[in-house]
Amino acid sequence: MGYTAYLLLLLLICLGTCYGQSQPAATKPSGRSDSLVYYLNGTCKQTEGYTILPDLPNDNGRWNLSSSPLITIHGNVQYDFIYRSLVDTPFAQKDFSQHSIQTSMDLVYKRSYPFRLTMLARQSNSLYFSNIADVNFQFNRGLFYQQIRDDLRRKMDEKIRTGNNMLENMERQYQQKQRQLSELRNWINDPARLYELAAEKDRLMGRLPALPRELPDAVQLKEQAAARATALLQKRKDSLTALGKAWQDSLSKKGLDSLEQMGPLKKMETKKKELDSLVKELKTYEEKLRSVQKSVQDSISRLKGEIARINDPASLKEFMNKTKSSARDLPKGWQVLGSVTTFGVGRTWVDYSELTVKNISLTGINAAMNPGKYYFAFAAGRINARFRDFVIRDQHLPPQSLFVVRAGIGHKEKNNVIVTYYNGKRSLLYTVNNQSGPEKVMGFSIESRVAINENNYVVLETARSSYYTTGAPPGRQDLMKKVWDLRDGSNQAYSIRVYSSWPSTSTRITGYYRKTGEHFQSFNLLPVNVGQEAFQVKVLQGFWKNRLSVEAGIRKNDFNNPYSNTSVSSKTVFKSFVGTLRIPKYPMVSIGYYPSSQLTVLDNQVIVENQYNTLTGMISHAWRIGPVTMSSNAVHIRFYNHGADTGFIYYNASSWSVSHAIFWNKLQSQSGFTYTKQQDLKVVTIEQSLGYQLMQWLSVSAGGKYNRVNKQQTLWGGMAGLTIDIPKIGALQLNYDRSFLPCIARNLLPVDMGRIGFNRTF
Repeated sequence: MGYTAYLLLLLLICLGTCYGQSQPAATKPSGRSDSLVYYLNGTCKQTEGYTILPDLPNDNGRWNLSSSPLITIHGNVQYDFIYRSLVDTPFAQKDFSQHSIQTSMDLVYKRSYPFRLTMLARQSNSLYFSNIADVNFQFNRGLFYQQIRDDLRRKMDEKIRTGNNMLENMERQYQQKQRQLSELRNWINDPARLYELAAEKDRLMGRLPALPRELPDAVQLKEQAAARATALLQKRKDSLTALGKAWQDSLSKKGLDSLEQMGPLKKMETKKKELDSLVKELKTYEEKLRSVQKSVQDSISRLKGEIARINDPASLKEFMNKTKSSARDLPKGWQVLGSVTTFGVGRTWVDYSELTVKNISLTGINAAMNPGKYYFAFAAGRINARFRDFVIRDQHLPPQSLFVVRAGIGHKEKNNVIVTYYNGKRSLLYTVNNQSGPEKVMGFSIESRVAINENNYVVLETARSSYYTTGAPPGRQDLMKKVWDLRDGSNQAYSIRVYSSWPSTSTRITGYYRKTGEHFQSFNLLPVNVGQEAFQVKVLQGFWKNRLSVEAGIRKNDFNNPYSNTSVSSKTVFKSFVGTLRIPKYPMVSIGYYPSSQLTVLDNQVIVENQYNTLTGMISHAWRIGPVTMSSNAVHIRFYNHGADTGFIYYNASSWSVSHAIFWNKLQSQSGFTYTKQQDLKVVTIEQSLGYQLMQWLSVSAGGKYNRVNKQQTLWGGMAGLTIDIPKIGALQLNYDRSFLPCIARNLLPVDMGRIGFNRTF
């Protein structure tokens, strides 16, 4: 399918998502059921996906749109156009332009079976890059298990809560006690109680004998007058006591001893005692309920943890048996689909092992499954040129193909032993100007993964292959003889990989060692026609509660670029070191020293990869002052190499740069300063840009660039951008940038760059 066909197809998808509207239940004439109804859930922007419903009317002659959807679709459409007046890496080109359009759609059949469809078309005017049109359709295993886990979480939560009668009874009793306590407090605090108590006090005081208005002063009276006054006061008190007792006896004789018929004083006292008792009882209930709730929550957390670890049929079956759940709630065929680790048709990435097939872009079929204790994998198709999506256009490029079968015992991510057989055609010795045909390659390997625990494992592999160097290509039998000729070690390879993690000490160690014979051949990026030893060791250590992380490593012959010289073997051992300090509310500091690489096309049209060391230092901090958010960065880069070592223009160069960003409501500001220094070239660059959100659907940006070269020449550049978010259509971006790149003549060349982008999510 060509680029134009893809463009039309994706435009139809985009328009369909934009202009589709939610439809009510539609009337359908009876007697027909030979079509489908396409029903779009929600509005265009917030659509939940397409629903494809069978065209079956109900008794009223209307479609039933409330049933589960047959297929739901989510995805996006992206279009991108880029233009560069000058390209410098790895090929020198002028007026380069490229169109690309891509759509990715997640399709779920009957809410249980997820798939992903990806279509990509790319076209450019480059003499070096091929136009491509790819389709990939694959089973989405991750989403399949995610849906099962989400469903199990919901059902387990409901099952535990509804099945625990003790918790339900306690919650019911606790709520009842809370209601009683609330009602009692409301009764006591009701203003009517104050009125009742006041009225009762007045009533009691009215039935007492009147006391004298003035009592004699005992200090000033004589003893006789004081005695009489004291006797009179005691008589009044005795009368009050007798009256109270008579009142209580009267109530008792009349049968008015219930709480409702008590006096307000006595009733209030009784209610307060009842309140105190209810508060104590409620506290006891609360403690018991909290204990039961914690037990239930622990059970739910434990089950959710077990659900989170479900990623294969064995663990799913074990969980279902443990919880006595019915497998009828699972999607049909879950045992088969659950064991599928990979299934893709179209362009897929094949990455099986270090010595057989690794990081190969294949147009064909790729499938792998791990049912129980057994593992099977199969891949067949045509290899994309030079194994990468980055394809060199050449009319003489020979076709390459791959066929691989794998079988083993054990789980792919645990302990296992896997045997791999590969066969096909590969252009091992191909260069840009080589017109020779591909060579036949076949071989096998035995691989074993030994897991000490979930954080420590070792992968061992040995492989043998066919080979030929000069003369007429040998036949299949001759190639197979070389594979099984154990006396010849030149076509043999060994590999060991180690992964070790210690969470208690925040330590992680990874590494590998690989030895390949001079004639060993396989479908990966390993060199040919040269014996090679390669290794890499990397240690990551965290300190101070992981605020400080230090990573150090060494590597040798770790060339893994598909365009590098296929017979390279270096004795250089590269060292790397990266230290990062992150303290909350303080700037982040990072220092690194590690190897870098550069692709270069030599005069004989051979592409080589040069490596050299780079030192970097960075300080970054983000903070807020009121409504204003700011971010600052300072970076220093130093390249340690010489002009004779590489074609990289910045040889033995240094660069210092400082940038500052301000975000305030709808306004964004970006400021930058850069100073670059190398032999015969010193450049100062100052940049300033502003962006503003004019409307909810419209934003603009613009800026300028000042370049001062060797204190003699001044060059001006700039940028401009526009973003339009069109309702029910998508987001459109337009950008233009004029910059300057250094060239080998130690001056700056202007580069105009433009981009048009469109994105639509549905």
